[in-house]
Amino acid sequence: MVHVYNCHPFASQQIVPTEQEPGLFCCGGDVLFVVSAVGCKIEAFSLQEDRCTPFCRFSTMGNVLRIAHSEVDTGDLLVGCEKSLIIFKLKNEVLHEQLSALDFERFLILHVPGWIPTAVCYCAGYIAVQIDLEVLVVKLEYVQKSSQDVSIMLGNDERTDDKPDLKRQASQNETDDFCIFQKHQEMLGQAAVECGVSVTPEKTGVDFDEDIKIQYILYRRFAPDFFQGHTVEETQLRSLSLLPIYRTGDSNHCGDVRPRELLNMLCFFSLPNTGYLYSLKSPVELISNYQYPEKALAAVLSTRFLYVITSHDLQCFTVRCSALAARLEDPYMDTTMRDIAEQVLTIFSSTEPSQLPHVVCSPSMINGNPATTFTCLEKWEAITPSVTVTLTKAAIALKMKDLQLYKRQMDRHAEMLQVYGFIEEPKLLIHRTPEGIKPTALACHLRETQDGLLVAATVALHENGKMKLTEADVFFKVLCKETGHTESEPQLLVDFWEALLVASAQESIIQDLLFKLVSVYIHRISAKENLGIKPLKTAEDLINSSTHYGLIFPWVTVITPAHFNIAYEYQEDLQKLQALWWQKLLPELCERIKSSEDESDILLFSLKGFWRKKKLLFQFPMLLPLVPLPSSSFISYLPDIIANT
Repeated sequence: MVHVYNCHPFASQQIVPTEQEPGLFCCGGDVLFVVSAVGCKIEAFSLQEDRCTPFCRFSTMGNVLRIAHSEVDTGDLLVGCEKSLIIFKLKNEVLHEQLSALDFERFLILHVPGWIPTAVCYCAGYIAVQIDLEVLVVKLEYVQKSSQDVSIMLGNDERTDDKPDLKRQASQNETDDFCIFQKHQEMLGQAAVECGVSVTPEKTGVDFDEDIKIQYILYRRFAPDFFQGHTVEETQLRSLSLLPIYRTGDSNHCGDVRPRELLNMLCFFSLPNTGYLYSLKSPVELISNYQYPEKALAAVLSTRFLYVITSHDLQCFTVRCSALAARLEDPYMDTTMRDIAEQVLTIFSSTEPSQLPHVVCSPSMINGNPATTFTCLEKWEAITPSVTVTLTKAAIALKMKDLQLYKRQMDRHAEMLQVYGFIEEPKLLIHRTPEGIKPTALACHLRETQDGLLVAATVALHENGKMKLTEADVFFKVLCKETGHTESEPQLLVDFWEALLVASAQESIIQDLLFKLVSVYIHRISAKENLGIKPLKTAEDLINSSTHYGLIFPWVTVITPAHFNIAYEYQEDLQKLQALWWQKLLPELCERIKSSEDESDILLFSLKGFWRKKKLLFQFPMLLPLVPLPSSSFISYLPDIIANT
């Protein structure tokens, strides 16, 4: 999936002269359907280049809530009313030998008790119905006619609009005194029969040549997170649509046009922040979801793009419809965006070149032609130079294995400016895939050549809200694992923690980092686990740049027993630990003990248990003599701490 931006201006407009005040409307090919505001009459107009001509008018069974048109099967119309769906078929009514007229006749009624549709779709026999938080997709199957009634053949009760779903009603009555929170639920294929939604067909006066069977395809229910303050209105579904996918060829070897073969049917619906795209054939499955950067008001699916309307602009995402169709025709075809990456580059080079770095860095563009990509970026950079474009060119040069070209791009800007480029486009370093966090090839290369820049860029991403602390932890662990480092807390991750501790002003982050760093320092010293990797920051660097570390008081070194010999490779970790302990952790602990009289025993016990757990009492006697620091809180509680430890 590539997130792109594009806006398509309208070329023209037409005014439609309706008989009554218009309410709902929908388009199907060159036909416009308009529902009167009263909601019981529908007018059909033929759309032509210079005018709109009415060609028929017909009544419905009740107030129309939603309407949908199927371009497949001679243009059927699906009308959604309260508790029922009505299918109208287009017919050519012969008035006399030389005169005929198009009209719609009521063909089939589907009763859906308990459902008041907010959206309906109809295409090639597939019917999709949506209410606030639920979507149901069924398919009409035509079978050989039997003497049985349709509803009996399906094994359904003889329910109509006047006979509601008694099971649901009883359940509702039994739980009137309770607050019921629905769970998320997804049922695919035949499993959707158990969704609890009854769809019962009713014949009309039209003569049926075949019987109709209802096949359940998909059921999806969402649950709003009320505990997070969300309401149904904020999370309700929208933008339901069905999209048919046809075989690419539409003529035979003689050049004769043949009927298009339907390869698949896609169903799309959307929450305010996420869109879902399902394949409804072979097999029924979720093939993509789309995370919107801001709340979507509506979304429209086409074979190549998903258009998302927000309160600020029109956004565009690439979709996998073409690749899916290609794989259905040839299961062995490679469809990873090669048969699409070139098209995306062409589109954005001409329409939105400023978005090229963001498009190129998308995981979906990984198989694009790097030479073509580099040329497109170079043309845009000649017009509007930027650090982000240069970094993107460097990433592409690395992909082409041209290290000299890569170095020329990286040498064009100072590291501090490059950090700003990474903030503007985080996907230069990190890809968020369904499988999890994945470092890019550029991140792996920086790990070996410019680890300081990599750490600084990651700190900047965190501080600018582009990366969470947990994501950064996973990022460095995966990155170091790929380069052969198997330790649980690789040095580069510790370097990141130390750098973030210096830069961050968020107290919760600081507390988390203090715990992580103290644990690492103690583990390394006590387990004598140090692979001799040189840290980016020495103890002296941290002491000079962070108030959390501060100066190591001379008496700390004096009170260290002479016989307690610490190997040279652990001296840095020991100094960092001592600096944190005396300057930050112990004074803060004393302050907490002083301010919470009722909990002082618990805090002292915790301190004692922590020291014993880490075996500090036995392995680090230099921490035992708690000499007073220049702090009144420390001095006042020093006797208690000594007595209890």
